[in-house]
Amino acid sequence: MKLFNYIWVVASLFSTATFGQVQCAVDITIDEGTSITMCANALQTISGAAGFNAYAWTGPETVVGQTITPNFSGQYILAATDAVGCISKDTIDVIINGTSFGISASSNSICTGGSVSLTALGGSTYLWSTGETSSTIVVNPDATTVYTVTITNSGCSETLSHTVTPANIPVFDLPDTIYIQSGGTAFLNGPSDFETYVWSDATNLNAPSGQSVIFSGSESETILLEATHADGCVINDSVVIIVVDLTIPNAFSPNMDGRNDTFEIPEFTDYTGSLTVWNRRGDKVLDDRYYHNDWDGTCKTSLCLGGSDVPEGTYFYLVDVGGIKFKGYITINR
Repeated sequence: MKLFNYIWVVASLFSTATFGQVQCAVDITIDEGTSITMCANALQTISGAAGFNAYAWTGPETVVGQTITPNFSGQYILAATDAVGCISKDTIDVIINGTSFGISASSNSICTGGSVSLTALGGSTYLWSTGETSSTIVVNPDATTVYTVTITNSGCSETLSHTVTPANIPVFDLPDTIYIQSGGTAFLNGPSDFETYVWSDATNLNAPSGQSVIFSGSESETILLEATHADGCVINDSVVIIVVDLTIPNAFSPNMDGRNDTFEIPEFTDYTGSLTVWNRRGDKVLDDRYYHNDWDGTCKTSLCLGGSDVPEGTYFYLVDVGGIKFKGYITINR
């Protein structure tokens, strides 16, 4: 029944298009005049003058009634029927500004220490809660933060907000260096609760993926890790694994003849370690934390003064490279 009445009203309002317009005693007028500008976030109602029996709006929208709140820009036509059936019309141009106001983000969550770009749209001027006035800002909050921006254009303004949440990613670091003895193994553990793990080079690893892997190789190597969290955060880290396999001589002759005058460990050209030497009585004659293949058979401790030569004979040594220890005996021949 309502549909029938609506069709009858609209049809009756425009029936004069066929039979000619009759001059009404009082023509309809739109209260707001011939044009109106409004903001998309503050739409206004426009009205036809009172005293008519029926009203119908056409244009971007079709509405029956004395008033309309337009949702679109364009020309709206109001047709009204008076008490004797006379139909008159009026028009109004509606301009709605600010329809494209918006805010976008490069991401809704960021990694700890990372940043995200926020961009406001549709305005000629912008004012962010950070005090910045450009359309795009870059933020890197330590905690969940709500950012707001007031966008203004053609007399219209709207305040929008966007929440940025840092991912709760734990701080993680692989050891810089791990020492293992030749033939030994090293256990490598990535950060917990990540989605994927990629280890490379995987030649000497038991697996290329997984939170924990085992290294077992005969040569030193740098292992790389890329761990990706469910939030998209990526940790890249590396560890140098040094396989310690020393060639330790059992004698040397510090007689200054230019041959075999110092106690040399060939591998100490690649990495360093400590060297401690005792005589048969258990007296320490050398204690060098960073040995550089330069011991010439002289006493280097408080046991002896003036750096005097130690006697010929057999001495006990301890070599330590990153916690890997080697013990043995060396003979000094002069």
